[in-house]
Amino acid sequence: MQLSAVILAGGQSRRMGTDKATLVLEGKTLLEHCVEQVEISGCDRIRISRNLPGYLQDQINNAGPLAGVDAAVHHLSYGELLLVVPIDMPLLGAELLSELINYSHQHQCSCYFEERYLPACVLVTEELKQGLARQLSADGDGSVRGLLAHVQAHALPCNKHQQLQNVNTPEQWQALLADMHSAQQAQSLPFESDEQP
Repeated sequence: MQLSAVILAGGQSRRMGTDKATLVLEGKTLLEHCVEQVEISGCDRIRISRNLPGYLQDQINNAGPLAGVDAAVHHLSYGELLLVVPIDMPLLGAELLSELINYSHQHQCSCYFEERYLPACVLVTEELKQGLARQLSADGDGSVRGLLAHVQAHALPCNKHQQLQNVNTPEQWQALLADMHSAQQAQSLPFESDEQP
């Protein structure tokens, strides 16, 4: 079964005030980090939805994440899997992406994690294409949630909710950096025993 991925990096980042894909975390842009994690998860056919020259272009303007999914699906055949990954989850790791891929492959269905509609792994079917058309039309609400409901995607449990934390504002970004700095500081502290000498 063929596997592809689309990284959704085409948002206008109005709340962030700067292009989220170019934010730097631990020496890498979020886009570089995202591509790396997708590759580690086992996918090397990666398209980046970015609405800039050289990237996958939305065919429908101002339609949000679904427009990127729709553009990617146009390049795929029925029966292929498409891993859909948002750019705004800096802590998202390959292990969680692999869980989605493996579940979709084993059960021949679309899936996502409970309480989060992205990332997701979708099975390209006629039903998926019809769902995209409906959600992107005046009859739909244009949401990933609506698309996943249309294809009866399975919601998987996740015990790594921190990895699914997204950042959309400068305040959220600064809070993430502060949390990571605190965690690194804690790891570098020498071990202290409660035992008395």
